[in-house]
Amino acid sequence: MAPDGTQIRPLVEGFRNATTIAWSTVSRWLVLSARFGTLSPEQGVWLVDVATGQRRLVAQGAITGVRWSPPGAKLVGLENTSTADKPIRQIVLFDLDPILSSQ
Repeated sequence: MAPDGTQIRPLVEGFRNATTIAWSTVSRWLVLSARFGTLSPEQGVWLVDVATGQRRLVAQGAITGVRWSPPGAKLVGLENTSTADKPIRQIVLFDLDPILSSQ
């Protein structure tokens, strides 16, 4: 983006219901908790490459509050697996080493 606010570059489009967006510790990645698609929506946690805009699904489900670990090799979030009669929330941890090492 230019200093005057012009030349904005869209990075990711086609998502809805985003609940989290955060930079990685090395500023190469964004983590986005959102739903993509309309006919068969994919809700989950996505890694977005800032340079290319390409995204990779890390985990499926209703996961919110996603944060990077200080070294940047893990993500933590809150998963809602509730049913109508039983609310369940759990803390989930994602190891990104297999994903990030293949880049």
